[in-house]
Amino acid sequence: MMGKKNIDFEELLLELEAKTLKLEEGSMNLDESMKTYEEAMELLLSCRKLLEKAETKIQLLKEKNGEWITEEIESELP
Repeated sequence: MMGKKNIDFEELLLELEAKTLKLEEGSMNLDESMKTYEEAMELLLSCRKLLEKAETKIQLLKEKNGEWITEEIESELP
């Protein structure tokens, strides 16, 4: 999971969803649940970091005086 260097957002999100479903089943013992929860939180943080990184790259295309210009959008994530 976290050993992969070029993992993409979609893969992380799928792993997070799988961990969440596993937790929601309620079939694990306390130790397994805690380990799975910790792994899910790591995945969540990784997803947030990737989203923040992507958001800084998002550019808004605008027309100004007949020419197209790009403008960076400020992050709104906490």
